[in-house]
Amino acid sequence: MARYLGPEVFGQYSYAIALVALFGVLSTLGIDTILVREIVKSPEERHALLGTAFVLRLIGGALGCLAAILCVWIVRPDDATTRVLVAVVALGLVFQAPDVMDLWFQSQLQSRSSVVAKNASFLIAASAKFGLILIGASVVAFAWAGLFEVVLAGIGLFAAYRLAGERLSSWRASASRAADLLKPGFPLVLAGLAVSVYMKIDQIMLAEMLGVGAVGIYSAATRISEAVYFIPGVIVASVLPSIISTKRSSQQLYLERMQRLFDFMVVVAIGLALTIGVLSPVIIKVLFGELYSDSASVLAIHAWSSVFVFLGVASSAFLLAENLTIVSFYRTAMGAAVNVLLNLVFIPWWGVKGAAYATLVSYGVATYSVLLFRGSRPAGMMLLRALIPTSLFVARR
Repeated sequence: MARYLGPEVFGQYSYAIALVALFGVLSTLGIDTILVREIVKSPEERHALLGTAFVLRLIGGALGCLAAILCVWIVRPDDATTRVLVAVVALGLVFQAPDVMDLWFQSQLQSRSSVVAKNASFLIAASAKFGLILIGASVVAFAWAGLFEVVLAGIGLFAAYRLAGERLSSWRASASRAADLLKPGFPLVLAGLAVSVYMKIDQIMLAEMLGVGAVGIYSAATRISEAVYFIPGVIVASVLPSIISTKRSSQQLYLERMQRLFDFMVVVAIGLALTIGVLSPVIIKVLFGELYSDSASVLAIHAWSSVFVFLGVASSAFLLAENLTIVSFYRTAMGAAVNVLLNLVFIPWWGVKGAAYATLVSYGVATYSVLLFRGSRPAGMMLLRALIPTSLFVARR
């Protein structure tokens, strides 16, 4: 797609995705990890929890969609193509409601089913995009293909859920369960908004300061480095139920397992960052071509952000287990503020690379700011120790 569209049009498409992502948190309402926790605690209430979460996700998706469309009409009143792109991409927020079944699979340590469903939809949509390239389609057609992928993923999740022996007819929405999910999830909404800002505001600011062509160069690099960001989520989703269960039986064992999780994240992230950084010129040339040669230096910098992303996702498990979700908001808000300020300074100094430096620093600030709060300080100390991951060489209990 990037080769076919070129930096300018690819930047326009990436800008639309980034703008919608700013409002994506409204589609989840911060209830995802809360839902997993509640299903683990009260499996007999899973049908009420899933039915309630599905309705909440539909409402949240509609709110996020409308907010994104309103925003682009305000900031880009004369850019008809971008407005259409944002509208189509934003519709995907509504069709992500079936993701609550993915969360159920996570709570049952059966993520394989949802992974198969989502990968199948990805492959089908990727084939469709390849066909669009062959027929010379417009950029808007690729946005529709992205929406098609989201719809297919939802259908696949429904099928996987049914094959698991569960029935949608058993779901029921409950006002009391909605309150149970929304109350602890509210700080996560604020945190998610801050995350969206400090993960996507760089592309918005690049477009306004250097043009959408710069967004295309930057997005080509970040598409590669951010491709590994799903890994910490998968790891944490796999171990979170067992960590929560361990906390009930042994605080010491719980902390030891958290330390091992942090240490493991550092080892994996550094290995990936080194590999991507060293190979960045080759990766960019092979995948994107000469038009994106400036993306190589951006990728070499941005790849190191994965260290803080991996640790940030892992430490979120600690904050959830300790009911310190408000800290998630505080730390990501600080990261977002730092990112905006540094982009204002670094982009004029270093151009596209400045945005990568700003992202790297702001991710580090957000991750290690847990040291500033008394309740989360133990996690901060474990994060510091994780930089020398000795626990991985200690006999497991």
